[in-house]
Amino acid sequence: STTFVAAYNYPFDRNSSLEFKQEGVLREHFRAGQGQKFIDVYQNGFLVSEFRASKRLSRLSNRIFGRDITVAPVPVKSGNENKSSSQEYDLQVKFDVKY
Repeated sequence: STTFVAAYNYPFDRNSSLEFKQEGVLREHFRAGQGQKFIDVYQNGFLVSEFRASKRLSRLSNRIFGRDITVAPVPVKSGNENKSSSQEYDLQVKFDVKY
């Protein structure tokens, strides 16, 4: 997964707390507005292997979603094996928001 964050967006540090790694800087990548100065953009990345190994995301997802989202999805058998060679996955998410 990759995120792009404007340099003036100070809360982007939250990405690093979720174990994203800064992979690049696009210097003066876009203009903030008409007549405004150019803004740098930070590119942050997160590998699937890092996602699966993340204890912090595992705990956080259990608390928020009631399940561990870092676990790989389980393949679901489609009744017709000749349909295609790609695997289908059960990616249903249950959201129970408690206030």
